[in-house]
Amino acid sequence: MQGNLDNPPIIIYKSRLKSFGLCLVSIGFVLFAGNEIVDGSANLFLYAGLILFGISAPIWAYYMFKPPTLRIDPDGIFLSEFLTSRTLKWAEVRNFRAHDIGPYRWASKAVVFDVLGGPNQTIAATRRSVSGFDDRLTGSWTLGPKSLADLLNAARARWATP
Repeated sequence: MQGNLDNPPIIIYKSRLKSFGLCLVSIGFVLFAGNEIVDGSANLFLYAGLILFGISAPIWAYYMFKPPTLRIDPDGIFLSEFLTSRTLKWAEVRNFRAHDIGPYRWASKAVVFDVLGGPNQTIAATRRSVSGFDDRLTGSWTLGPKSLADLLNAARARWATP
């Protein structure tokens, strides 16, 4: 992490170690599925997995060398990932919190938050009715979800204009 609340911007990266692990898992599954297909015991799930993990392996490899970036500054939050970027103004978001994602509560946590306005309000309302939160930041940052949520709440309290 670079910077702090007194010396913005704060720059946080996704974990290169987690990207490396997910890249290895993806490559392992591609090798397993490819071997099963060559041996003639293929089924639809192996083909689907081969395609899915075959696409994800290079993305995880890319993340090892150019990890996604989260920039926090007085203007808001800027997230830059593979082929996408987004900006969230402080006036559009609030109530950052760590939240369990998926059926295995211990396995995956993300930072979720409420959307107050902006172009994604309809999507946020739909997501809120299904999952209980408006939007989220993906996981695997070098700062844990609880610490990141606390930092974002402190930044919003300091920099958001009433």
